Amino acid sequence: MKAIASHVDGRHRVTAQLVCWALLLLVFGCRGSVAKSDMSQAEELLKQTLEDWKRGVTVAELRDRETPVYVAEDLWQSGYRLLEFSTIGSGEERGTNVRFAVQLTCESPGGKKRRVRADYVISTTPACTVARLD
Repeated sequence: MKAIASHVDGRHRVTAQLVCWALLLLVFGCRGSVAKSDMSQAEELLKQTLEDWKRGVTVAELRDRETPVYVAEDLWQSGYRLLEFSTIGSGEERGTNVRFAVQLTCESPGGKKRRVRADYVISTTPACTVARLD
């Protein structure tokens, strides 16, 4: 790095050094092992989270638990009640996460029932998250 910096005049030396460090971090820093979510833990997290929705637990209550669960589900946050759910097939790894397809039967705040297919991406590390993709 000194060889590169010595060929650069005065004020640009710091910039050249920062660029070199950034490139080194990009090349070598991205090779570290990234923890993947465990398939069975992800499936259990999804099912437990949906069961909590069925029982009337709020997204805020899940977030405030000793081990927080972060949920992104618009129907839940809009006041829909979950009546039934079933997973469709098995989960599939997506990078460090796991994706599941789920059939939901919900009831709107106005009492209208609605069947919806939803895709969720679940992460068990570093935090527990359940996020709807569609």
